[in-house]
Amino acid sequence: MSEDDANDGQRNETLEEMLDEVSQYTISFADVPDWDANLQSPNPINTSFPILFAGNTHDPVTPLSSAVAMSQRFVGAGLFELKAEGHCTLAATSLCAIMKIRDYLQKGVFPPQPTVVADGTLAGWDTCEANEWPWKPFLGGPGKTEDGVRAEDLLVLQGLREVHREIIGRLTPPLKVRLE
Repeated sequence: MSEDDANDGQRNETLEEMLDEVSQYTISFADVPDWDANLQSPNPINTSFPILFAGNTHDPVTPLSSAVAMSQRFVGAGLFELKAEGHCTLAATSLCAIMKIRDYLQKGVFPPQPTVVADGTLAGWDTCEANEWPWKPFLGGPGKTEDGVRAEDLLVLQGLREVHREIIGRLTPPLKVRLE
């Protein structure tokens, strides 16, 4: 029996075919704006408002060390670490991370920049725990209702789930296998 017969005539996609499908959703720019910032300068870049950097503890694409390094390249930049696996802060749900991002966008409040400690390493940035990962449901926080979830947390969590559905749903090719 051939491989095609085993798959009922349907061929499995190669990684290249899947990446081609996903890449149609990426953003490209015809004309890149010219900025006055010199990114090659050893001096930190001064922006009109401090930048917020976020990094996951175990991100295979953009490691936490890159977020830490970039926070040092911009004057007054804030940083927080999401203690989770996966690429970007959308990889896991964290009420703490959501609140830090919300405070930054709505109130202009941001966490501290990492500091250089005695041995020359960087330390001192804020961390957030993940509340939910794929395959591990959210269990709620302090002040739980009878079902274990605070109403405010549930609304925030539901909002992030909708963001996941919109963003991740567009980037993820449909499953070829039905799980029952």
